[in-house]
Parts: sequence; structure tokens; C-alpha cells
Amino acid sequence: MSAFLDNAIESVRDGTDFYLNRQERSAHKHATLLLFHAIELLLKERLSEAHGLLIYAGNDDPITEDAPMVGLQEALDRIRILGLVVDPDQATVLQGLQRRRDWIERHAYDRDPDDGAAVSQAVGFIMYFLREFLDTALEDHIDADLLARVSVLSHDTSREGGPETVLFADVTKVSCGDDGPEGSARDRVDTWIRENYPSDGTAADGKADSFPGTVSCPACLKDFVLMEGHPAAPYCFFCQAHVDAACCEHCGATYSRAHGPSCTCNLWIRP
Repeated sequence: MSAFLDNAIESVRDGTDFYLNRQERSAHKHATLLLFHAIELLLKERLSEAHGLLIYAGNDDPITEDAPMVGLQEALDRIRILGLVVDPDQATVLQGLQRRRDWIERHAYDRDPDDGAAVSQAVGFIMYFLREFLDTALEDHIDADLLARVSVLSHDTSREGGPETVLFADVTKVSCGDDGPEGSARDRVDTWIRENYPSDGTAADGKADSFPGTVSCPACLKDFVLMEGHPAAPYCFFCQAHVDAACCEHCGATYSRAHGPSCTCNLWIRP
């Protein structure tokens, strides 16, 4: 793992730890700053893969150990020059995160009701950029338990009404392949099956007889959730993240566990 990527993953771990586990008032601030730092490092990682000099600001200054490196906008401009296209929705998310980072650095900070959404968007962008530009995935670098934890976050508990569960799938734009996002998700399912089930004893359509199948995701409402077998299960191949899903004991439908021990069908069950 390169220094940029290694440092980026460390910032992801530290940033999510601040948000998930730390109670001090400044925890959300540090989470946002660390995750934004991780994004900047990932951009530099992609530039360095193309050419080592692309990470440095300016064109005429001598390159030394202390030479200034590109900032966010210059890094994005150089990525575009390389012919790489950042999804417009993700670019908009990144611009909003930059404004939030700049505001935190220039003003006195206090917890904000939108902290959860900002952290979730930052991790969503990181997952997107790793997958689309660095040919890797967050689950390749952090353990399944941490992946599951960072995939479901809570808003500030001081918010009126108490904690609110937020799924990355609610704020992360899923990139589209040639066949659209659902086609890409189907490809990911098929790849996972081929990698995790033996080729013998398969069904007529080429999929393993013992594959348990996928169910509906309570976040994206697509039928791409694997409830068991995946390291981050319940795992949605459309959202590309752990989801807080369970199967209703009454009707068998999938629902978000944040909403209670069963789906809303139990409201209609009579003794």
C-alpha cells in the first residue's frame, strides 16, 4: 500500500472513530476534517499513479521535500486533464464538503444537526473514489466489523426526537456502468458468486445451487441484499455497503432494524 493510500485509510479509521465513539463536543469537527483529509490524500494517490510530479503545485518551482502539493481544486483539475471524469453528483458533494471544511477551519465550531449527513457523504465519496479510480474498495482495507459500523451512523443525539439512523445509501450516489446501476450491481453479485462458490454443482443459469439469493434493501429498495455469507452482511451489492437490514419475523420482508424488532406489518396483526 502506498503512503498516500495508507494515510488515507488511517484518516478514515480515525475520522469514523471520532464520529462513532467519541463524546466530546469537538468530535464531529475532527471527524469531518479527518475524512476530508482522507479524500485529499486519495486524489493525490490517483495523481501519483499517473505521474509522481502531478501531486506538486506549480510547474516551475524546484521539487523538494517541502515543495507545496496541490489543493483540492487543482487536484480535481489535473484528474480531469488525465481524462478521468468524476460523477457530477459526487463532485457536488465534494464541493459541499470543502465549504464545510473551510467553515470549520475559519470559525468557532459547535455541533450541527447536519454533521451526520456530512460525515456520511464524506465516507460515501471515499467508497466511490476507491472503487472507480483506484480499483479497490474500502472493505479491502478495513475489517468487516468496522465496515459494518461506518456503514450505519447516528445523527447528533441532542437533536429533537433523539438519534436518527442514517445509511450511506441514503446519501451516496451509486455510479452507473454501461447497463446502469442495477446492471452494475448484478455484475457485482455474479462476481461474488463466482469467487465464493465452487464451479461444480451449479444451477442451469450458472449460479451456485446453494447460493441463498438476495432480498430487498431497506435503503435503496433494490433486490441486492445478501443476508449472510458476506463479511459485511447484511450487504447490499447496489449500495456497496453494509445495511441495517433484518427479515421480519411475521411476513419475511426486509426492513431497517432501526425501526424496531419487525416491519410495520405487525401493526395489522391481531391476536
